[in-house]
Amino acid sequence: IKMEFEIPTPILEWLSYHVPLGILAFLVGIAVATFIGFLISAVRHGPTEAFYSTAKVLFTGVAELFQVSPRRVLAMARLSFKEAIRRKVLIVFAVFILIVLFAGWFLDANSTRPGRLYMSFVLTLSNFLALGLALFLSAFSLPADIKNRTIYTIMTKPVRAWEIIMGRILGFSAIGAVLLVVMGVFSYVFVVRGLSHSHTVDPADVHASADLAGFLEGTTSEEKGHSHRFTLDESGIGQTDERQGHWHQITKVGEGDAVKYTVGPPMGALAARVPKYGKIRFLDRAGKPGAPISVGYEWTYRGYFAGGTLAAAIWSFEGITPEAFPQGLPIEWNVSVFRTHKGDIETGVSGSWVLRNPDPAKANESPPISFESKEFTSDSMLIKRELEVTPGETVDIFDEYVDDQGRIELLLRCEDRGQYFGAARADLYLLTGDMPLAWNFAKGYLSIGLQMLLVIGMGVMFSTVLSAPVAMLATLGSVGMGFFTTQVKALAESVFTQDNPEIPGGGPIEALIRLLRQSNLTLDLDMGFATTVIKTIDQVIMSVMWACASLLPNFARFDTVNFVAEGYNIPLDIWGQQLVIGLAYAAVATCLGYFLLRTREIAA
Repeated sequence: IKMEFEIPTPILEWLSYHVPLGILAFLVGIAVATFIGFLISAVRHGPTEAFYSTAKVLFTGVAELFQVSPRRVLAMARLSFKEAIRRKVLIVFAVFILIVLFAGWFLDANSTRPGRLYMSFVLTLSNFLALGLALFLSAFSLPADIKNRTIYTIMTKPVRAWEIIMGRILGFSAIGAVLLVVMGVFSYVFVVRGLSHSHTVDPADVHASADLAGFLEGTTSEEKGHSHRFTLDESGIGQTDERQGHWHQITKVGEGDAVKYTVGPPMGALAARVPKYGKIRFLDRAGKPGAPISVGYEWTYRGYFAGGTLAAAIWSFEGITPEAFPQGLPIEWNVSVFRTHKGDIETGVSGSWVLRNPDPAKANESPPISFESKEFTSDSMLIKRELEVTPGETVDIFDEYVDDQGRIELLLRCEDRGQYFGAARADLYLLTGDMPLAWNFAKGYLSIGLQMLLVIGMGVMFSTVLSAPVAMLATLGSVGMGFFTTQVKALAESVFTQDNPEIPGGGPIEALIRLLRQSNLTLDLDMGFATTVIKTIDQVIMSVMWACASLLPNFARFDTVNFVAEGYNIPLDIWGQQLVIGLAYAAVATCLGYFLLRTREIAA
């Protein structure tokens, strides 16, 4: 739970910014590639011949693009599909099945959150196997055809280079999609069956509640290393407490000696919650708008504020209507706690929620709703529509704390002096409902499929001019850097800003020298003129790294494992962005693959 969730930009807003930027980058890339091709041709044949040959390649490429035959592309895709089958790619599925079958022995079903463990395992395993398969197929296909001269037969037919590249990418993507579908279905069944269990209730263990008149209390049997306590109301219906991320519905059947208790399936362990996020701001100790406090953590995702003061974190929500939340406000939150003294370590830190009307003319605040913090897990509460403000007096939260524009504010305060709460925007949300788990699971596999498409596109592109092993290494290196583009760019920008670097230690050369000399990262590298030379070389190296990181797709954006494993619905905005990025990079890889293949001297 203690992770950083990205609240996605709405897809239309994201497209309005990135589509023009992507088109501009594509046109600049074409211009740069054309200029480089012209220079290479000019060195070989002179500027005049280079101009005509470069223009001919460009115009021929554009003309052939509009002459592409879907039938020939599908024929090449079928050929690639059959080739993948001949290469025994089904072995990947066999390996997947074998690992999953034996994984049941090693995955701890008695862990505190087995649902997260099972989900993370199957999705991560599928991701690694899918990317490995895509890397192998795409990097070895064209070089093998060229080496074995089987491509000669294709080139003597009316098949264009566009159709070869498109057919390869489409065919390999098809075989990958088939395998992902099968692995996804098998994984879903494995997770559901692995977490499925039931409890029994011995009527002798059920007794009258000491606190609630007419209610019953009891304990279930122990299954998968845990048992539940439960409470039944006067009608004989209730639910258990939460253990290992789930709970059960319990119903009393019959009376007297014939009484028995039925326990339903586990609920909540496999969910796809749909959150509604607000905007966050902070108040300082005096209760005035201010910045959060740094408690010394390097990870600055959360801001902290002091307990026992007027400091608070405030979330503002819009679109709050009785129709959307007829029962009240179901809130879920994650609170990070920083303790300046141990206190009772087994007891959480006291906190409170306050509802407030954002209308300055009213500024009504509810009485504090107290809670006790939970570490490393989420907490939830239903703030009922009829809220008791004083003994015997209730108000409608929509009339009292929601303004005319459907806005409401929730204030989080830490009540224990000397302790601190940490909060981020995504740490509090209103639960608007649940999506079907199977659909959320499928979206997780769709994200894996888009990663596979990117790897296939890059592998086919590199394989047009490189030998199979080199193409595989080039693709692997691109994918590896693609997972760390954010870190590479941050390091490069830190090297550029030498006077105030955010990441100490410098570039690769400076870091190597510091390692050999065992120098402290925060101390200046005092080597006179050599320091200037080293930093200049580092800037050149990091400029190249920054350019490569900017050109490559950010594979980390395609990682949705945490969404599925933590039980959150993958927003369509995120998946829409992934789809646009995947298709755009596949199109660029197809274009580059075509022009690179045209440079090969293939007999016709």
